[in-house]
Amino acid sequence: VVPAVRSHEAPVRERGLVCLGLCALLDRSLAEENLGLFMHFFNKGHTALQITALHILTDILNVHGAQLLSSTPGLLKVYVKAVKGGGKAPEVQAAATVAASKLLLGRVVSEQDACEELLKALVVAYFDPSSATNQTVRQALNYFLPVFCYSRTANQDLMQAISLQALHSLLNLREG
Repeated sequence: VVPAVRSHEAPVRERGLVCLGLCALLDRSLAEENLGLFMHFFNKGHTALQITALHILTDILNVHGAQLLSSTPGLLKVYVKAVKGGGKAPEVQAAATVAASKLLLGRVVSEQDACEELLKALVVAYFDPSSATNQTVRQALNYFLPVFCYSRTANQDLMQAISLQALHSLLNLREG
């Protein structure tokens, strides 16, 4: 698997990344060791590779828990960056929106600050005019936001906590 990930041929490298991601689902220590690599592929890869890296990171977090999120502080930034970056790559924004929604609904992300940052990014993406034409994002958030808010009282409190910040962010977007 490792030689495939290091390959200079893109299709071989991409398949190697998927295989390494599947292996990381089976072994927590392998997942911890390679989180940085998956984040690197997200940051430096092309659109399809970024989407693959997001799927792998989300699967790892769902299987191995949020402890990986707290031990790797840059991991949350990957999701926030992807949700906010809709103008550059709408497909990546769509994949990140679905992934972040799953992490919040499944209570994989449970730390208050992390939840607030991720939820704020999703709310801003919902109301941001630049993502209005991204139907995948719209559909995912049309489902996620009501389900998230009505599923638990704590989620309503979280939405209340980020509402003003989200409005300020939207105002700043509008003013440029």
